[in-house]
Amino acid sequence: MTIPHTISVDVTGDQSTIELPGLRWARLIIDDGDNRVYLFEPRGDLAAEFDAALAYLLAEPAFVRDKALGYNARRLTCAYGQEGLACRYSGVTKRAQPWPIALAGIVVDVARLTGAEYNFCLANLYPDHSATLGWHADDERDLEPGASIAIVSLGSPRLLGLQRVADGHTQSVLLSHGSVLVMAGRTQEHYKHCVCKGNKGDGPRVSLTLRQVRG
Repeated sequence: MTIPHTISVDVTGDQSTIELPGLRWARLIIDDGDNRVYLFEPRGDLAAEFDAALAYLLAEPAFVRDKALGYNARRLTCAYGQEGLACRYSGVTKRAQPWPIALAGIVVDVARLTGAEYNFCLANLYPDHSATLGWHADDERDLEPGASIAIVSLGSPRLLGLQRVADGHTQSVLLSHGSVLVMAGRTQEHYKHCVCKGNKGDGPRVSLTLRQVRG
């Protein structure tokens, strides 16, 4: 299933907040030339959809630990998307399972919101506060160059770190349940990002990273 390009969202210029249908507002996190990162906070009337998706994913048996990342890797992953697609990273190949009904509404909503097409989703399960993901860029060769990547956060809140490669400047943004972070333009070339450790006692978190993979 390829989600159609339906809405164009302009986040250029000096705007720091953009009014949009569906979610309450978009806040620019990075507006640095061709590098743009912006965050959508969810409206309360979409909470049930996000809650249902989280419940589905926490019961998903397809989540596995990526052996290539080592025994100590706490993050678990699985993939959904268009039939026949796969994405390779860090010596791991993830082949897409069919889009589940529980996620279809979210994928369509995010595509309409961001004006982008997504044909692949890498889902990441962080079982507890100690599961993290180190500094990296989503710059795999299987991805369409310059295509936006959207991160849908479900469950316990986490800080996402953003680091500019040129000078090491670092900032962070809190990703709450139902928020959508979009990395657009040439962000993957010029920035790295990471998922920070949570607070002790935090529950599980799932992130849906929506991408455009080459067919």
